[in-house]
Amino acid sequence: MENNWQGRLRSIFAYSFPLLLGALFLAMFVQTESYLNRKKARETHKKLLEQSRSVMSRIQSEFSLTAQLETVFRQMIEEFFAHDETTQTSSIEHIAEIYQRHMPPEFASAARVWAFQRRSDKFDIIDKPPFATQKRAAMARVFSALFDLSKEAPGDTSNKTGERFIVGVFGENSAPEYLASSRFGRMTPVIFEGRPHYLFWQKFERDGRCSGGFIALFAANWVENPEFALERLSEKIYRESAGEAAAAFTLSPTIDKSFKPVMAQVGEESAISDSALELLKSAHDKGSNFPTRQLQQSHGYWLYKDMIADGSPYIAWLLINAADDTAPAAVSAKPAALIFAAWTVFYWYMRRSSRFKLKFAFRLLFFMTGMLPVLALLLLGLELIDQSADAIINERVQTGFAKLKAIDEKSEDMASLAGMLLRDIFHDSRIKNLLVSEAEADNQRGFADIERNLQQHKYALSYLHLFKPGHTARMFATSAKNLGLARYYCEYLAISCNALHEHMSKGMPDYQPIVLSPSQMTTRKAFGGAETQSTMDVFLDSLERISTFEGDNNDRQMVYSLILTRDSKLATYVFVGLNIASTLLEMIIEELQFAEKGSGSQFFCLNRDISAGQKIYPDNNHKFLNSQSGRKFRKFLEAAATSDYQMQMHIDDEVYIYEPLPRVKLYYAGAIIPIKEIKAAGEVRRTLLYALVTLLASSIYLLSASISSLIIKPTGRLAEVFAAIAEGSFNKTFAYTHNNELGMLARATDSMISGLKERKLLGKFVSRTFDNEVLSITSTDSARELYGVILFSDIRNFTTLSESNSAETIAELLNNHLKEMVEIINHNGGEVEQFIGDAIVAFFPGEGEKSCQNAIHAARLMMLRHHEITAAREMQHKLTCQIGIGLDYGLVMAGVLKAGSRSEFCVIG
Repeated sequence: MENNWQGRLRSIFAYSFPLLLGALFLAMFVQTESYLNRKKARETHKKLLEQSRSVMSRIQSEFSLTAQLETVFRQMIEEFFAHDETTQTSSIEHIAEIYQRHMPPEFASAARVWAFQRRSDKFDIIDKPPFATQKRAAMARVFSALFDLSKEAPGDTSNKTGERFIVGVFGENSAPEYLASSRFGRMTPVIFEGRPHYLFWQKFERDGRCSGGFIALFAANWVENPEFALERLSEKIYRESAGEAAAAFTLSPTIDKSFKPVMAQVGEESAISDSALELLKSAHDKGSNFPTRQLQQSHGYWLYKDMIADGSPYIAWLLINAADDTAPAAVSAKPAALIFAAWTVFYWYMRRSSRFKLKFAFRLLFFMTGMLPVLALLLLGLELIDQSADAIINERVQTGFAKLKAIDEKSEDMASLAGMLLRDIFHDSRIKNLLVSEAEADNQRGFADIERNLQQHKYALSYLHLFKPGHTARMFATSAKNLGLARYYCEYLAISCNALHEHMSKGMPDYQPIVLSPSQMTTRKAFGGAETQSTMDVFLDSLERISTFEGDNNDRQMVYSLILTRDSKLATYVFVGLNIASTLLEMIIEELQFAEKGSGSQFFCLNRDISAGQKIYPDNNHKFLNSQSGRKFRKFLEAAATSDYQMQMHIDDEVYIYEPLPRVKLYYAGAIIPIKEIKAAGEVRRTLLYALVTLLASSIYLLSASISSLIIKPTGRLAEVFAAIAEGSFNKTFAYTHNNELGMLARATDSMISGLKERKLLGKFVSRTFDNEVLSITSTDSARELYGVILFSDIRNFTTLSESNSAETIAELLNNHLKEMVEIINHNGGEVEQFIGDAIVAFFPGEGEKSCQNAIHAARLMMLRHHEITAAREMQHKLTCQIGIGLDYGLVMAGVLKAGSRSEFCVIG
């Protein structure tokens, strides 16, 4: 029974193996799909995180109405500057058209705007809608005064009338000079008509000539409404994302524990669903436990949280619909399940219709087994291709960041180089002698030499202060604007040098103080008198070293101070100012152009101070930013401009990167890095990989067909040999020369045929019981009647054993079994009449109980001996079998049966 069950298991496995392989392929497919879905989810998460950071940076730059208004005005100014001006009339029409196109209705209803156009030497108000016409003369005078003050250098007092008029219109704290020079293009708080307002003024200036401008006023209580500003920003984000994302703003839980989000309202429905609101409330309640600047997914939404600004109590939340991201994974295994079901039906049909031939089974087995490593190769190859592409893209992005970072670091090198250059210049004895000279003309020549030396290294000298004992300060400047700066700083430097000189030289026999003007004496008292450390630090902070500070309007000022001696006495305190803004910009442009060479990328630099309009460098890239792709990149850059961190974002076949240039400060930079050719190269590699897999699959199929033919064809010849044996012919042989399992079977078969030939000669008369009878009746056709017991014994499930074991094993089992059984039969008065395969036919002759007792005793001994043999073979892990024995007593016929040339003596009954 055990062998029978094992045989059935082997048969089940043999026929179900293709189905098991199909199930394995299904499992591999499902796991592959799961991996690809996870990979896709990671890529989606990465892109979503990049977009979230970009949108959040935009929120941080536009969360106030002042910032939103400045953005609108900047867009208007840029379009105006881009317009090709023809005549004065068309220019006026264009100003009104631009204003109406860009100014949102909710802003326009709260604004009072006056537009101006220059005619000859004055500015006239544009008297037509949508611009205001009240207070025409006053506003035209204010604009003229602001424009004149913006052209003057700091400290210039020639336009006091204009300053007083501005103070009269916008209040005592309006700071006209600061308002004109540093606040054009920016929202500035003022007092207008006795109430707080915000002022925005802008001049349209091109090539040094102003063609006009405008003044806009907004009520302060409207501008300073944070909820309105945030709701409008949220609505804008919701609209631009086509309803897939929304921004919500909540007060910090430490300020207000109630949940009152400020968010967009679209029609009668909220921008986000009730489930998203519940999710937002849950995240809000976690407070600081909810991670900042990370994406968190829950209930079909992505959440991203960040602070708006240090001075704002609001927290910004981005809610992004994530339903589309998770949908594909739920149905990904259906195609594989359908293919597996179709394969199962096909397999069942082939089996039912008896078309599932052994040759086809072998071919299928070899092919499917061979395809497993090929599929593994395919998956590994695809993963390596993706990783290679990602590595190349990441390397290119990091190279872009490195080039921009190098520009930032080089800006500091420029400052250090300027300090070393000034140190070398002042080591020149000729220049030193000219500066310590009492003659102002010599000082002027020394100033000119310093300017010339700096120009040779592309540095621009702004001004020079000389403070000499016994004299008032001497100032030299390269322009009227720089002269104003020199006058402005002279007030403080003179006091500092006076205090320092008094501290270092007082008590010397020929001590002479540095002479101060009456206004400087007054300022000195405000500093706390002489010899205070803070007073002396004004000069000492830059003593023989460069000191840098950023001015307004894209200025980058550096100062350097030193003390010159003559005849071992303190002779001159020198203070030099130079502006490296233009030098810095020139260096940035050169570096950007160099970075572009051979890289295929485009590099850009934009100014942070956009009061006079956005400037884009290098100039040859300006046109690109007006293209569709360029506008996307510019939108990314402007959104990221307030961030202090590097940012990147993948859009289509390009990667946008942003570098804040923290050391440069006046500018920020970015680059467009193309990755289309990297993706194309990846597609080529995928195509080659698919072609290789197809070639391997075809080769495996051909190889499986060849191997199956090699194995099945000899079995066909073996079937012919056995068919001939079954017909009684022993002339065919199984010729197979290969030394493998089939070769062993061939040799066993040939040996069997030889044995059968011998048995054919001797097997006509097996039994010796009827030797005499045979001798007497072999020549006749008569038969004899005899009484006796016939014993039948055979091996159970011998066919199954033969199919599942080798011929050598079966032959060894049979020889051992037959030998033992024949001995017992012979020993108990019986004779073996025939061997029928595994069966034994024996005869116990005799009438009466003697023959019956002999047969029964022999049968009992045969069973006992068989059990002993079986136990011994099991100990030796050899093949075992079960036998059955049958006995029958009665009258039998003994005689010779003939059929042609064939004759056999047998017992019948």
